[in-house]
Amino acid sequence: MAKQTIQFEFDSEQVWNRIRSRHSVFLDTNCWIQMADEADATACRVRDRLKEAVIARKAFCPVSWGILEELFLQSGQSLALTSSLMEELSLNACFVMRTEVFQ
Repeated sequence: MAKQTIQFEFDSEQVWNRIRSRHSVFLDTNCWIQMADEADATACRVRDRLKEAVIARKAFCPVSWGILEELFLQSGQSLALTSSLMEELSLNACFVMRTEVFQ
């Protein structure tokens, strides 16, 4: 089996510049999953409005370590859809500690 190396870099200043003038919209795990899985019309409408707000540079939806832990419990298509949506709406901003979320 071939070994794959993935280079990982995180530029916190670049992320800050991307999000600093936006409103942060915190979502729980169920909301992320329902939007990604298109659970109902409300979930789709919220997802679409959030996408519009992110594109318009008005908002972003940061994730937290707890949300990522829940994501890792998923599998298959739901995992792929939810993680893709998280990347799109979070702009790769993650609050690691609970105190950071409340700040």
